[in-house]
Amino acid sequence: MLPEPLRPRLEMLRDQLRQVSGRRVALAVLWTFPSWVLEAAVIIVAAKALGVELSIATAVAVTAFTILFQVFHVTPGGIGVYEAVMSGALYAYGVPWEQGLALAVTTHALKFAYSYTVALAFTLTALSKLPELNPLSRIRGDAHGSRAASRFEVVAARLWNVLNEGKPFTPVFVIGVLALLSLPHLTDTGYWPKAGIAMAALLPLFLLFYRFDFPLKLRAALWLALAVFLGIFRFVDLTALALVLGLYLTFTVFLWGTVYYHLRIGTPWTNFTRFWRLVLENPDPTSGNFLEQIPKTLLMVLAFLLMVERPGLDTVVAVEGFVLGLGAVALLVHQWFFTWPPAPSLTPTRLVAERGRRRCKRFIAIVIDGCRADRLLEADTPFMDRKRREGVDYVDTSTVYPARTVTGFSSMFTGAPPRTHGMRSNFV
Repeated sequence: MLPEPLRPRLEMLRDQLRQVSGRRVALAVLWTFPSWVLEAAVIIVAAKALGVELSIATAVAVTAFTILFQVFHVTPGGIGVYEAVMSGALYAYGVPWEQGLALAVTTHALKFAYSYTVALAFTLTALSKLPELNPLSRIRGDAHGSRAASRFEVVAARLWNVLNEGKPFTPVFVIGVLALLSLPHLTDTGYWPKAGIAMAALLPLFLLFYRFDFPLKLRAALWLALAVFLGIFRFVDLTALALVLGLYLTFTVFLWGTVYYHLRIGTPWTNFTRFWRLVLENPDPTSGNFLEQIPKTLLMVLAFLLMVERPGLDTVVAVEGFVLGLGAVALLVHQWFFTWPPAPSLTPTRLVAERGRRRCKRFIAIVIDGCRADRLLEADTPFMDRKRREGVDYVDTSTVYPARTVTGFSSMFTGAPPRTHGMRSNFV
């Protein structure tokens, strides 16, 4: 018999459960199951990074047991409870207490990082809908006046350019991945001299990838180089591979393609369901160019780990020989196949005015970033079609190379090619 105070609550629980359909429960389980799989994947990847031997079955069991105890929210975020339960579960499977605790703290920290990133995005979205609480409205100004960019905005824009443009993104991303892979060796005094030598030996490869773009079809040379590296050195690190792909897709597809564009132009939170295709197909020299960034990153990360795990002069010399050969291939490939950029026009435009008078008082340029002319002709744009009929239609024009926003705008405003005005990318 239940105590009298609990009976009303039990009846309320029964009534609520009767209102839940089996279909909704099935859908909830279907949507929740992938999160359980991802939780187990986080434990496996973290265990590999910490050098803990853990089977998939053990990871799933430990994950389920730890999640079960999350119903006891004694502390904020389950701090302490999560670590204690997971450490105990790992110990039951033969993992020492010290390694179990390190693994529990690492996995919990990764989950906290994800949670706080998503929470920050939702917080900024909520604030943007409340004018009286929206700090962005005070920074940007309103219809009655504008404000100059603050120092914070300038610094934030510069930092975003670092992550957006392909050339600066590659070294920054690689160094970040290597830092994460080095965390388990933080107290290992024998690790850091080897890491320093490996990082110094990587410098020529950093410079090579910064110098050559490998645009469009030339990206195939990067994947061929990665295959040659794997064939010659017969070395691969699955933890590093998973970390590179996970961090890259998280940044490009979710933070950039979903969170950033939702805050900037209001795209839906499901934008990642279509943005991943753009990342895989993107030909622009940006950080979102999967076919360029992934082989570059993997080559540098694997070369670093190879020199750390197989220390010695012979390994360093072999890696430098590979870099030298890749440099020769990059030079020849760009000379033989990099022939499609349009030649810059060196003939200045001659303006013809009627008796010295200007032709118009005001000139308005409507620019659609990233829109090809043939695609615009296919679209239903009656206003633009009328302007084309009434005005002048330039059909024999092409953009400059590199075809980046700031580069193209600078040439439009000045009439000069990139080598003259100096704007060769959006990184300004």
